[in-house]
Order: sequence, then structure tokens, then C-alpha cells
Amino acid sequence: MTGPLGFFGAGPAYEALRTLAAEIRNSGAIPSALNLGNVYETDVVLAVIDHLEAHWAPRLRERRFARQAAKLRLTVAHGFDGVLDVLQLPPGVAPVDEAAESWIVENISAGGCGALVPSLRQDWLHVGCLLGMHYEGGSHWSVGIVRRLSRPDAQRMNVGIQVLSRAAQPVELRIETAYGLSLDTEVGVLLPPTHHGDELRLVVRPGVYVPGQRFKVEVPVGGQMLEPVDVVERGEDYELLRCREPEIF
Repeated sequence: MTGPLGFFGAGPAYEALRTLAAEIRNSGAIPSALNLGNVYETDVVLAVIDHLEAHWAPRLRERRFARQAAKLRLTVAHGFDGVLDVLQLPPGVAPVDEAAESWIVENISAGGCGALVPSLRQDWLHVGCLLGMHYEGGSHWSVGIVRRLSRPDAQRMNVGIQVLSRAAQPVELRIETAYGLSLDTEVGVLLPPTHHGDELRLVVRPGVYVPGQRFKVEVPVGGQMLEPVDVVERGEDYELLRCREPEIF
């Protein structure tokens, strides 16, 4: 344990994992001695290994964007429903006190921010939590995910947040199946790319997306089709989908 942040390391398992990944990439096949309990595609196994390698690494990966010191207030709503609620607020209207909290941003970058949070009533706060965020002086809500937590003392917590989109849009979705479009709609949060080269993403409640199905996004005129490629991340109350560029029809 080091300072206020304690953790367990993977030990020799980390190097064994890297060796396994190299073997699979070189041969293009999963070793016969590796018993996974079922038959899986090579790219699926490599995706899981990459995920484990990122979390087991002795050192955290470098941030994509450099952060700069800042001092501003951040209004935060949490969870899928909380994010939907604030995204549907009229411009300039603040959420009710019970629906949001006020944090202090201490550093900021193009990809996220670090905030200082009173840790007295943060039983919901955990890595992977979905957030709706409004920066002091800003005109819109952003959507992000908690990536890092540390506690400098018993009364405060440092929170590292990755911004998923600064122009998130609440949408109604119809599910396309072999029999046509569903009559009922589901709600989701559309995340247009924040940076050049990023992919279009969609946040939905768990269980809404079934592989092979597509979504029609309801808009005032016409519609857009979203083709989910895979589930990038799962939280307690959401799934984050990576989607192909929508086709107008």
C-alpha cells in the first residue's frame, strides 16, 4: 500500500499474459492447452487480454491529453437516468438540488478532468460510473465516465473523469428486427465524436441491445440507422456501444 491508494498487483501473471498475447498474435490461433471452457474467436480472446493487460500493468497508461491546472465548479449528475434527466433540461435551467452535486475541478484537458469531491455521501461513486457534467460558465452538458479514484484523506476524494462527448443528445430508438421496426421506443444517449477520428457511440440501458439488431434514431425529419459493432463497456445501469456511421434512409 502506498499513501492513500492501496492495490494488489498481478505479479508474474502480467508477464505470462503478455507472453500469451504474443503467442496468439504470432500464430493466429489460441493454444490448445488454454482451456477457456468454450470455443471463442481469436479477436475476442485478444480483446479480453488487452483489457486485462491495461488493468494489470505495473504502471498506469499515459493519458491521451496533457492536463492543466484549473479551479472551477462542476455540477454532476450520475447514473443513466440522471444523465438523461439533465440532458433534457432547457438551456440555462439547473437541475434540482437532489439530482446533482457540486464538485471542484482541479485539472482539465481535452479528454477529461480531475475533480475534488467531498466523500461524506458518495456511496454511489465508483470506477465506471456514468456522469453528466456541466462546467461552471459553460452552456451545455457533457457525458463522462469515472476512471480513477483516490482518497487523500478521510473527508475528500480525487476523481479522474474521461469525457465521452461534449455534445451528447438524448434520443428515442426503435429496434429493427427481421420483422420490421418495434412499435415501442427505447431511450438512449447519442455520443457524437469528441475528437477527429473518434467513433460514434451510443449509451443504452442493459439488455436493450441484442447482437445483430440495428436501431432507428427518431429525429424530427426522417431517421438515422445505427449499426452497433460491439459493446465497448458495461456499467451497473448502462451499456456503451460502438456504432458504425449512420446511414440516412
